[in-house]
Amino acid sequence: MPHPFSIPPHSPHTPHTSHTHSRQSFQLFLVPFAHIWSWQLIEVGFASMVLHSFLDLPVHNNDAHRHFFPFSNYRFISPVSYWDSNHYGAMAALVEILLVLGATIYLFPSTRTYWGKGLLIAVNLFFMIGYFRFYLLAKGN
Repeated sequence: MPHPFSIPPHSPHTPHTSHTHSRQSFQLFLVPFAHIWSWQLIEVGFASMVLHSFLDLPVHNNDAHRHFFPFSNYRFISPVSYWDSNHYGAMAALVEILLVLGATIYLFPSTRTYWGKGLLIAVNLFFMIGYFRFYLLAKGN
């Protein structure tokens, strides 16, 4: 039997799956319970996980997740990848940066602490530096 790490991580024969991307059915099930019990932070957490999974679905090509596991092993193979330049990665990453920047502009005025504002700025800088490094500088090589 081959060593388990010799199997490509997103092979159809992979014995494991990503817990954060394949449990959306379970997370979706928990959102109403958190709402009923007035656990607002937990409700927002589970809702954000479900939203992440749905937004993640159309931006994975050869690294697609099994979003509906354990109910199905189906993987949606998108023509777009959020990171792979061979599958419009530079455009998808730019759209992601613009969405994060838009969310920051919306959230910044209501963020009360300097710590929170600093984190918002840091996230945007991280995205912009990464984009510059991986997409714009890579074109010159």
